[in-house]
Amino acid sequence: MPLFSWSPTYELGVPAMDRQHLTLVEAINNLHEAMLSGQDREAVQRTIHTLISYTKVHFESEEQLLSAKGYPVFDEHRMEHHAFVRRVLEFHNQYMDGRVVLSAEVMQFLKDWLAGHILVEDRKYANWMKERGLVR
Repeated sequence: MPLFSWSPTYELGVPAMDRQHLTLVEAINNLHEAMLSGQDREAVQRTIHTLISYTKVHFESEEQLLSAKGYPVFDEHRMEHHAFVRRVLEFHNQYMDGRVVLSAEVMQFLKDWLAGHILVEDRKYANWMKERGLVR
């Protein structure tokens, strides 16, 4: 059973971002599955790396979109992205050094952060864009 179940609640009506969010949900679920199935450290590291890499790709894509559209709180939105990436990289480094293990707590943080970010912060830009006819 996946940790994070995608539902229409998470859809913003910005197709490219919705697809990327779904991919992030799948990456979190893959990491959760790796943890539950007891995959070896190397496999878990690859899964974490995939999550980090795709998160960066998504954030860059979203930031380019928001910048191009003139989103008025772009800087604040970008700062949230940077804070999340720093936190995940810190976890990754601690995992690589053997100072922390992949746990239910870590997985819950990833799920809660992404869900909250989509439902609150991303919903703000989606609504802003829709109000101005910047997205179909």
